[in-house]
Amino acid sequence: MPRKKMQVSFFGKNLVLSCLTILLMGLMLGVASFVVQDTILQQNLDEQARGFAAYAKGEIDIADIKSALTQHDPKDPVQVKLTAQLDRMSKENPNIAQAYVFGAELKNGNTNLTIALPTHVYEAGFKAGDDFEQAPQWVVAAEKLMQSKEAVNTGIYTDVYGTWVTILQPLMDENGNIIAIFGVDTNANIVDRGKQELFQWLGIGFLASFIIVFLLQYGFLRKFLSPLKDLVQVIGKMNEGHLDVSIQVKQNDELGLVAEKVNGLISHWRTIIENVQKHAEHAATSAHELAEGAAQNTATLQQVTETIQELKAGTDATSLSANENARAMTEMATGIQRIAESTSSVAESSLDMSKEAEKGTDSVQMVIDQMDSISRSVQISASALSSLESSSKEIGHIVDVITEIASQTNLLALNAAIEAARAGEHGKGFAVVADEVRKLAEQSSKSTAQITHLIDEIQQEMGKAVQSMKQGTKEVETGIQVAKNAGDAFQHILNATQQVAVQVEDVSAVSEQMSASSQQVSATVSQLASISQMSADQITDVAAASEEQFSSLQAISESAQRLNQMAQGLRDTVNVFKV
Repeated sequence: MPRKKMQVSFFGKNLVLSCLTILLMGLMLGVASFVVQDTILQQNLDEQARGFAAYAKGEIDIADIKSALTQHDPKDPVQVKLTAQLDRMSKENPNIAQAYVFGAELKNGNTNLTIALPTHVYEAGFKAGDDFEQAPQWVVAAEKLMQSKEAVNTGIYTDVYGTWVTILQPLMDENGNIIAIFGVDTNANIVDRGKQELFQWLGIGFLASFIIVFLLQYGFLRKFLSPLKDLVQVIGKMNEGHLDVSIQVKQNDELGLVAEKVNGLISHWRTIIENVQKHAEHAATSAHELAEGAAQNTATLQQVTETIQELKAGTDATSLSANENARAMTEMATGIQRIAESTSSVAESSLDMSKEAEKGTDSVQMVIDQMDSISRSVQISASALSSLESSSKEIGHIVDVITEIASQTNLLALNAAIEAARAGEHGKGFAVVADEVRKLAEQSSKSTAQITHLIDEIQQEMGKAVQSMKQGTKEVETGIQVAKNAGDAFQHILNATQQVAVQVEDVSAVSEQMSASSQQVSATVSQLASISQMSADQITDVAAASEEQFSSLQAISESAQRLNQMAQGLRDTVNVFKV
């Protein structure tokens, strides 16, 4: 199982870094102060020892030293004098542990002759005339003294008797030859005590400084980094969809500038989301209206289709009746021809012809009535098709509005994606919403393009149907006029047959006239049958076109429903943001 990393705040990191910096600087300053103070202590001690050694050297008589080289008895007046002088030196300067005189010649490299000693050294068991083993530092300093003939400092060293700093002064005769070495031992423990005291005071000062600087740094960082806490809270609320937040700008530094930029970004996003919400609401309303309009147009077109089906049935019946009338007129023409050929049976034939004429008149009247009905049905169909054509144009306008809305939505989605990319990591969530809006806009554009294509096809078919209806109306009007003419002709025939009995001599002429009229009526009735058949075929085409348009409107209605659902989804998506 992987170890969970400990989370450290930015404030904590800065505070730890500040503490480490303070510790490092304090350590460096402490070491530097310690080294400088140690050097100063040693220099002061060396200067004091050198000054005192030079002073004491002036107090010592070289003649006494020459005498003491051979007179080692402590009671000898010269030894007593030298011992008193050496004792006085220690009393006058507490830093001087002891002063002494040794021979200039080193034996075995590290021992030399003891010439004169202070009292407390005698009491420790040492005496003049003995060889004394020197420390290595003392020997090195003595060798330098023999070469330079000047005072030499041994530096701090430790032997079995203590820790010392020794100043060696050469004692020379009148010829400049070194006959003895005058030494002054200063107690070096004062340097150690000074170092300890310095270390203690440095520790106290460093601890106090560290606490003060830590508290100051803690307060400064809390005040300086407090806007970061507000910034994190605002960004967290933005991540939850709240765009009605802002950061109070309290500083004029870089953090204040960041807060101003974040406030500007929030304002910009708020404006974009408000616009998207408005357009989404408008798109949802338009999609709902389109769906309702498509449903209403579908119902209207269904009624028109049913009417056209009824009209088709009536037209088929009219065509069948016209064909029967045509056959009847053909038979009547044959009868009239026989009347013309056989005048002997004029009376009987005229009676029959009168009856047939009455039937023909009734049939023609029925044709006229049926043609009037056809004319009214065709006019109703033409009016319905015109209304349907207007509705199709209105649907086209609505689809254009939807296309414009989809285009604007796609543009808004693109702008939102650009702003999300500029936001970087904080904009990922909004980038996903913008991509979904863009996909929705593309789907809306595709659906409206399909709807536009279907409406164009419907309008073209409706135009053809309207033209066909207009042409059919003209043909029906012509048929009505011809039927009326046929009715008038039948009326004339009826009148003529009624006069046959009294006008037998005119039978031949009347028969010829009736033959010609019957042929004309037969041709007219045949033409009327053709027109009726043509009208029936055209109405069949209109019915098929109406059914196709009904299917198209159903597809438009389904697309409008899907568009309405997508608009609702878009509105629900953008309503997540609170502006």
